[in-house]
Amino acid sequence: MGAGSLLLHARAFINEDCRNGIQFFGQEISHTTYNLARMNMILLKIPLLTGISKNSVKRIRRWLMSLAASGKI
Repeated sequence: MGAGSLLLHARAFINEDCRNGIQFFGQEISHTTYNLARMNMILLKIPLLTGISKNSVKRIRRWLMSLAASGKI
């Protein structure tokens, strides 16, 4: 599973009464997968958080690259 599918499938197992209060959070390093996840959320009428930006993706990428360079991953 990818592109937010795991989160969206988990949503199906939550009672209908509780679904409106759910918030989804995730991280993605690939712009393509990030956009696919957003598209899936839009198609299923799940509100998107406005705080997500491509800058955060760049910061995550730099952090992962620094971990790889230091041999931590």
